[in-house]
Amino acid sequence: DRMLGTEVAFLRGWALVQAGRHAEAQPILRQIESVLLGEQPRYFLAVSLAQSGDRPAARAIWEDIRKRFRRAGRGWRRAEQRWFKLAGERLKETTP
Repeated sequence: DRMLGTEVAFLRGWALVQAGRHAEAQPILRQIESVLLGEQPRYFLAVSLAQSGDRPAARAIWEDIRKRFRRAGRGWRRAEQRWFKLAGERLKETTP
């Protein structure tokens, strides 16, 4: 099943981020962000970018997550509220 393969790829990318293997995780997460709905893959891509030293790119993703959240409908906001809050926390942590 294609969706199962996507979920497995996401989990692999997430595990690589947690293990600090950002060079391997980032291409996986970039590929998945266009397929999976929701902000979770983009959030973890930004985490990986920040931890590997590319804070401006990470901040841009977190700012975009917050912008999309504010423009979205009620259902999307309810589903993605966790990532909106986490993105806000990360933006405060990485203030330029």
